[in-house]
Amino acid sequence: MIQQNLIGESSLPMHKKCPSTVAILSLLVVAMTCRHTAATTIARLSFDDLVKRAGSVVDATVVSRESRRDDQQNIHTYTTLDVHEWIVGEGDIGAMTLRHLGGAVDGEIIKVDSMPELTVGKRYVLFLQPGHRGICPILGWRQGCFHVNVGDGGESPVVADSDDAKIRGIAAGKLIRSARALNGNQPALSLDQFKQIIKSRRQEHHRDVPREQATP
Repeated sequence: MIQQNLIGESSLPMHKKCPSTVAILSLLVVAMTCRHTAATTIARLSFDDLVKRAGSVVDATVVSRESRRDDQQNIHTYTTLDVHEWIVGEGDIGAMTLRHLGGAVDGEIIKVDSMPELTVGKRYVLFLQPGHRGICPILGWRQGCFHVNVGDGGESPVVADSDDAKIRGIAAGKLIRSARALNGNQPALSLDQFKQIIKSRRQEHHRDVPREQATP
């Protein structure tokens, strides 16, 4: 669901007596600036679904974010990435920009439920929609956004999902996050291991699908 996340009651000071004039004025501002939008349903995707359907997959670091209005006065956020590698697909190494609905402009904030939160300075593996278009250019929204974190003890980077749960393996086309599910204290997948799994499964998919039907 797309929400207008401006000033809610939870952000106002609590009073045992009547609310202050400031609080009342704040609520009036919310009422005047709030716009209504439709809800969005996102299909649940397995890891194999992500690999098969992605238009491209990139290993990239966020270098900047900027929100602004379009010609229809809708707020969009533009996220500039420094692409280290095209794991799937082809493109230039270096800067690329993604656009998604939502953001903050002139005190108005539009928050879209399930939209990935990309942080400046943080590294990600992103499964992107074909053409990088849509309300969210990331396939499956949060499902297609993987964090790259420093490994325990400062070792090689490891991969986690959008909730920062470490990815420890892939089984039956699905992500495994629990070490116990793999019969032991299985370490998180390194970034290099995760990339190789994506490439291998993508190649398997292309072998199984007629060439004219294969995803670019």
